[in-house]
Amino acid sequence: MANSLGAGFDVSTPISRRFDLRGGGNFLALGYEFDVDGLHYDSDIRLQSGNLRLDWFPRHRNFYISLGILFSYNKMTALSHVPPGAHFELGDESFTNSTSDPVHGDAHLIFPRNVSPMLTVGFRNILPGNHRHISVPVEFGVAYTGAPKIDVTLVGTACQQDGCFNFAQNAEAQQSLKDEIRNINDTLSNIPVYPVVSIGFGYRF
Repeated sequence: MANSLGAGFDVSTPISRRFDLRGGGNFLALGYEFDVDGLHYDSDIRLQSGNLRLDWFPRHRNFYISLGILFSYNKMTALSHVPPGAHFELGDESFTNSTSDPVHGDAHLIFPRNVSPMLTVGFRNILPGNHRHISVPVEFGVAYTGAPKIDVTLVGTACQQDGCFNFAQNAEAQQSLKDEIRNINDTLSNIPVYPVVSIGFGYRF
């Protein structure tokens, strides 16, 4: 099953004519590189989750609405660096990276919830006609995970017009880093939910 939560599985059992109880698990590990204002991030993302859901079939046993709980242990860490001699920005300040002691550091994303409510809708089979053995289930919705927050630590030597300095020990540079973190977290605060989208393949003997 392909899922925005990662590769995984679902197991369900009917508890009445219109309700099923379903549980599953997912795992995703990937690396992703991106740049923000001249800083390059090489990230390692690991998503691990389990879920428990109650599926309601309002009419037929194909379309359903699902209420559930997502149990997640998600982790994202990243190594950050600026190419030697390159320019980068933090907050409202611009810096030039040292060539002898380049600025570098690490970052991590903090996920506020390990237990999140989720709401999805789905179809057990989107294939037209009467397919007794083959099915292609799809599902989409959201989990209210809360907005994540990022934290970044930088060390090394940076330069401005009035000279070079140790980034970790310079109060103005550290304030610029805090401003940058706040700006990123303000953007992340607009994303309090995680999209849940899945498509699978089933075969019944």
